[in-house]
Amino acid sequence: MIEQAVIVTKKTPLEELIERFNSKGQARFYIEHLGGAFDEYEAAHARYTASVEALKHALPKTLKQHVIERAFLPNYLFSDQDLVIPIGPDGLVVNTCVSQLATRANRLHKGDGTLNTGRAHSRDTQS
Repeated sequence: MIEQAVIVTKKTPLEELIERFNSKGQARFYIEHLGGAFDEYEAAHARYTASVEALKHALPKTLKQHVIERAFLPNYLFSDQDLVIPIGPDGLVVNTCVSQLATRANRLHKGDGTLNTGRAHSRDTQS
């Protein structure tokens, strides 16, 4: 049974620029100084955030929702009851799947490199 939806997002190019230049004004100056159209960055950001909001509203109201940014995937502990929904470019889908597989593989292995099946091995139970 699904307990929560985990929506995996990616920073938009606008968010990355603002992070890099510390303000929207500085980001605008940088792009326009290079001859680029800052309006395109703003429009793409608006489309992406609208898509994320539309997804959140489309999910059942009874389902818990958690939104995480792609950079936090390696540190997020998914459960088997999570519905993971990446929203963004194709690479985000692949990275999310790889992170999920790595998390599940780590749960299966004990520290000594053997599989953790939750059952005692026959050699461990013999006297």
